[in-house]
Amino acid sequence: MNALLVAALGAGLIAAPPAAQARPAPMTLAQSQSAAVSSPAPGVICDRGTSSCYDRNGVSLPLTRQHLGSWAEWRLTRQLAGRPVATEFRLSDGSLCDLRSQTCWSDGFGQRQVSRDLSQRLFGQEQGGREMDRFDGLCNLVKGGRPVYDGPCSLRRVANSERGVTRYMVRQPDGSRYTFSDRSGRLEVSDGERSWPATFVDHGYTGLFRWRDMTLVATREHSALPLNRAQSDGITQLFLNR
Repeated sequence: MNALLVAALGAGLIAAPPAAQARPAPMTLAQSQSAAVSSPAPGVICDRGTSSCYDRNGVSLPLTRQHLGSWAEWRLTRQLAGRPVATEFRLSDGSLCDLRSQTCWSDGFGQRQVSRDLSQRLFGQEQGGREMDRFDGLCNLVKGGRPVYDGPCSLRRVANSERGVTRYMVRQPDGSRYTFSDRSGRLEVSDGERSWPATFVDHGYTGLFRWRDMTLVATREHSALPLNRAQSDGITQLFLNR
């Protein structure tokens, strides 16, 4: 390269040849997946990885068409045909959002790391709280005297430090969830849509919940737990790590 060309390059009068130009570092898979998820409008989350857009009610065909185009809408229409309405969805970056609890988690089905930013963008308010304990259990749900569910479930205790409310969550594998909140000694239950007054009867590591015409019996599973307790300390015992 002659001196005149070197001087021109140094002065910025001509561009460097392609071989001499700095190339951007390749995007990692995690960065690519994260970039695929965006919020093009308040209350809207779009995922280019799955060609879908969502609002607080779940997947949305009109929003998908508006933000991702008619081809994405057509593809999504075919995917949703004949399927039941989903109460939760997973994004291509691994995040999981549950419509009934109005909460998103950054660690997907692990549901230990609440994504406050994603929850705020989608549902318009900060959700979740600090998970204090989680256990596997067995649940029996009866409505109006008729069995509804009998099988495994998870038991979670979550504290919301901002509001000072402790919530006790019972979740079935199909996504059905019942959240019990102790508000100054008054117990309430929510299914994600409505709330009702509830009662709790303590039977050691088994708890009996009642509301409306529903009865839920939840039992913790743990090989190291004693079968009986001499002293009861209420609903917390069912969810407390000992």
